[in-house]
Amino acid sequence: MTICRELATLLVRATSHVVRMPRIYLFQKQALSFWMFILIASLLNFFSAGRADAACVDFATKVGKPLMPVVYVGELGSRQVRVALWADDSTHVSGFYGYNDKEGTLALRGTLDALKNGVELDEYDESDNRTGHFDLRFEVPAGTFPGVKDLSPYDCEYLIGVRAVGPASTPEQVVLGRDLWLDRRYDEERQQNELTAFHLQRAILKGDAKEVAALLAYPFDTQDEHGVISEWATSDEVLKNYRTTVGRRAADIRSAVPHALPTTSYGSTFSDRSICLSKGKVTQICRSGCKDGCP
Repeated sequence: MTICRELATLLVRATSHVVRMPRIYLFQKQALSFWMFILIASLLNFFSAGRADAACVDFATKVGKPLMPVVYVGELGSRQVRVALWADDSTHVSGFYGYNDKEGTLALRGTLDALKNGVELDEYDESDNRTGHFDLRFEVPAGTFPGVKDLSPYDCEYLIGVRAVGPASTPEQVVLGRDLWLDRRYDEERQQNELTAFHLQRAILKGDAKEVAALLAYPFDTQDEHGVISEWATSDEVLKNYRTTVGRRAADIRSAVPHALPTTSYGSTFSDRSICLSKGKVTQICRSGCKDGCP
């Protein structure tokens, strides 16, 4: 940027002197000055604008640590996903991901490219069969920050690209944004709660009130949009008031992804942190995000 400005200053000084010369040479000088200004303006724009390919240079050291994987959330084709990634070393990346409408997760293994512009990942099922390939790059989706030219603070925040099953398949578009980290110390608790979250989602979408009630921990809490908490002592109470408590969640929970859930020593959260789970049971359901956190 400094070099470009110095060049521009020198050009202005050089062309500001009036020199008597034949008309043809004057025309050539003016034409040369015009194209030099175009070149300088282009260089200035290049160095001041956001980069098309970001470089997540801190991925291996700060963003995707093995014991604290980073989670990205977003769309894979027409479905919602949550993706957990961590660096095994400065080059190799591992992780897993899951869909909003599918039980279980798929393993990911691949590499971070030499310039740290993106990752290539192979996908494996539970039998370690290769089932897909991701080609992703660190890039802010167009229109995310209108008018912002310096996008370097967001170098590790987004991954966009494609997933393909094979050479003859039609690639699916992938757009992911960074969410939180996973604390691997609570993997056992998280996995137990994720299974419950999946069954809760399926039961709510099927309208199976009895199955939903069986997944709750009693006494069970609900919280309305104003933050008012109601406590339900038994499954009979929940079933009697189902339509005004749990039943209204069907429209909100369909796109929620019951995988790579944020988990602490208190339990996990699901569906935009509006459902709390602990030890494989649902402890609270909130109309929107639980205002005071989970119990």
